[in-house]
Amino acid sequence: MIEKNLVLYIHVNIDGIPIKKYLIDTSSNVNVCSIDLLQKHFPSTYTKMKIITISIKEFDNTKKECVRYVFMLIEVGGKMVHQNLYVFKVNLPYNLLLG
Repeated sequence: MIEKNLVLYIHVNIDGIPIKKYLIDTSSNVNVCSIDLLQKHFPSTYTKMKIITISIKEFDNTKKECVRYVFMLIEVGGKMVHQNLYVFKVNLPYNLLLG
């Protein structure tokens, strides 16, 4: 029997722009991005954000308030879907947290 190491390679694009450093968390219910990502890579989208009043709990049970959200085209692997990205003023180790 031949053993093979199979690599799973996933790429993420938002509105056609490749995004580096993302985490896909199948136990998360929201898609989170930092406000810095939108300001840097999507300045025109920054003005289209909508106000929302929700908060999320972090791993240490502290709450973070959502600044706004934006509806964008996200491509994961080969599948493209329109999704809400909830925008927070936080320093994330990843550019995106996709749930």
